[in-house]
Amino acid sequence: MRYVLAALLLPAVCLLPALAQDNDGEKLYREIEKKIKSATAIQVASELRMEGGPGGMMETFTASLVLTKDNKARLKLSGSAGGKEVNMEIASDGKQLRASMTFPPETKEQPLPKNFHNTVSAMVSRIGLVSGFFFANKGGDGMETDVEKLLPITEFKLEPAEKVNGKDAKVVSYNASPEGKTPARVTLWVDAKTLLPLKRLIVLGKGGERFSETYNEFTLNPKKIDLNFTFTAKKIVVDPALEAIVSGTVTYKGKPVPDSYIDFYPAEGQLRGGETDAAGNYTVKGLTAGAYRVVVNSSKVPALYRDRDTTSLRVTLMKGANIFNIELK
Repeated sequence: MRYVLAALLLPAVCLLPALAQDNDGEKLYREIEKKIKSATAIQVASELRMEGGPGGMMETFTASLVLTKDNKARLKLSGSAGGKEVNMEIASDGKQLRASMTFPPETKEQPLPKNFHNTVSAMVSRIGLVSGFFFANKGGDGMETDVEKLLPITEFKLEPAEKVNGKDAKVVSYNASPEGKTPARVTLWVDAKTLLPLKRLIVLGKGGERFSETYNEFTLNPKKIDLNFTFTAKKIVVDPALEAIVSGTVTYKGKPVPDSYIDFYPAEGQLRGGETDAAGNYTVKGLTAGAYRVVVNSSKVPALYRDRDTTSLRVTLMKGANIFNIELK
């Protein structure tokens, strides 16, 4: 009988160290995030590298962020993508959010999302400054601000301690799942003394794309910051009599293209866009009746359709509801 009991208890006994390790990993991470979110201001500078994906690409960026508790912020990224120079800036004056990019060329101004500081500080804690790309596409007063829904993190693991640039580092890994999508595995190295990030590695799903970030600076409550700027948001006023709404499905070789961003570029004025769901369906509101050039921002489709200058997708929208199915081959 005692042998049967031993056989039954052995798996549980072996599991205990792993569970303790997971608990220690989550405890460490929660302490890191709490420290960053509670700061009056944070100032970060880093180098980003993106590897893998279509054609085995490797792109590098420099990034910086200043964020304060009164919801002022400036995040900058600069580098190259697809052989083209990319400069992106996301700024908040405490009331409005402005995102501008040189490639694709666009500027968006929107009301500041609720709980902006809490959301941004948590996102930066979880996935670093690469989160700037997320806010460039999805920022706005309608954005989900519950971080546990926006970017839940699970499956913590305390990894062996290492040294990073001569500094003792604690290491924790975890899964990050943007709005329920395929989890990315994140490994975070933090200074053993300050618990502030030193570097981070994000590996995306089965595709194997990798985002690595090395921090040149991660300062809490810096003595001097420059965020003394204001701007007036340019509200796009659409005549209700001319307003157009467009819906459709995006497919490539007969299969849906999920999680892509569809941009509609007018001949003049600001673009409007929307994201496809798991079935490739999208809806974009607030357009004006007229002609548009259309871009599908997804690594799953040929580069031709991802570039404003080369896309062959055109549509003329009428006032009211429009259907525009994008069937790529």
